[in-house]
Amino acid sequence: MGSRLKLSVRYIMNNMKETNYGMKKVVKDFLIVFSNNIISLISGLIVSLGLPKILSMEDYSDYKIFMLYLSYIGLFHFGLIDGVVVKFAGKSEIDIGLRIYRSITRLLVKMELIIAVLILAIVLVVIRGEYEFLGIVVAFDIIVHNLLSYYRSTMQITMRYKAYTITGVYGNIFRLFGILLLLIMKKLNCASCNIYIMIYMFGEISQLIFCLLLSKRITFGKKLDIREAKAVIMEIFKTGTPLLVAGIISTLILNLDRQFVSILFRKKDYAVYSFSYSIMNIILTLISAMSIVLYPAIKVKEKKELGKYYENFICILSCFVFSCFVFIPILNKFIEWFLPDYKYSLEILRVIFPVVVSLSIMQIIVINFYKTIEITRTYLMISITVLGISFMLNYIGYFIFKSMEAIAVSTVISCYIWFFISDRIIKNRININSYGVYYCLVITIIYYISYFLIWNINWLLGICSYAIFVGIMSYLIIKKQIVKR
Repeated sequence: MGSRLKLSVRYIMNNMKETNYGMKKVVKDFLIVFSNNIISLISGLIVSLGLPKILSMEDYSDYKIFMLYLSYIGLFHFGLIDGVVVKFAGKSEIDIGLRIYRSITRLLVKMELIIAVLILAIVLVVIRGEYEFLGIVVAFDIIVHNLLSYYRSTMQITMRYKAYTITGVYGNIFRLFGILLLLIMKKLNCASCNIYIMIYMFGEISQLIFCLLLSKRITFGKKLDIREAKAVIMEIFKTGTPLLVAGIISTLILNLDRQFVSILFRKKDYAVYSFSYSIMNIILTLISAMSIVLYPAIKVKEKKELGKYYENFICILSCFVFSCFVFIPILNKFIEWFLPDYKYSLEILRVIFPVVVSLSIMQIIVINFYKTIEITRTYLMISITVLGISFMLNYIGYFIFKSMEAIAVSTVISCYIWFFISDRIIKNRININSYGVYYCLVITIIYYISYFLIWNINWLLGICSYAIFVGIMSYLIIKKQIVKR
């Protein structure tokens, strides 16, 4: 097996050397971004475990509701950021043109200011009581978050990975500082959800200022008149709008179960359910470095070369994520010791963990290939279809079982349907026939058999069974997919 793995690695490296991008640059860029993701992992771990430890379950529930609605504010750049990413990926700022870049930057600033004022007015008129403060902060964060996203996206697509990493590290360090400050306030009996949200907002504002300083030349200076830039801007919106809508629909798909739980269950139940997602997102943070480097890298490849990279990326990523599930018992023991009030979340987490696989592949590989072969409208239609399926499954799951576990199962099924349909379209477009999707399905079934049926008999037997099967299946898929190519 060792020789097979060495051969597969050598195969991938030899193929990467054939491209202009070059394996050395891909590895270097990945390591730069991955270093930020390691810090993000540490920060995410401390925040995910520290907040529920410091805050009451009610306060933690309010914070997670705030973050839930914060996930929708990307809608308010109306596709401008997505269009910039697709149109300019792999080009330097000089190649694109600083004057056109400045026109886009200032247009985004004006748009976000107008939208933030409108949303703030609606919040002040419509929302009253405990959620009024959260609504005001969400309205204000429309400006901060979308501009921050824009600057960091431009760093990514122009391959300024050092700047991207520096700003990311700063944000993560500030979040750690926020937890420390909240811990001090708990000692003074004044820790609350609202205080941490203010710390969070101050961190985002200072991170935005940092990004602005590193991106001065696409912000300040002479710009093109709006009439001169009109054609480019219209093309950016035309390209970005389907991606934006697809992204929002994707967010709805991922948030739908939590929306159901937040409406249909108690605050404490929502706190428990959301905590399971926080743990799951830690793994996604670790592997998301691949996505940041992947799109600019595959953007410069010929269409005929994409097939082998698509197959290999899915194979390697799915093997890695499934292997991580071996450590679930260690996670269980730690949560039971550190956060006994959230012990029930472990049951939900065991149910929903396979979502990490489908989400990783969708967010890191599939969407980047859809953008590369320019079929984002197809991705939009797939996402709309899956959103309808997801709503139906969540409703049926709750109606029949009245449990959060049933809603979690519905989410797993929805995300796998999303992955299978999207995978089939890509394979038809670039004319490949991979085994990755079948591998994921088989290992997921083995996961549930091991972690539920066998686990209930003996947890050690369950984890050993899973480890053996995932090892064998990973060996077979690597042998079939990479080594024999």
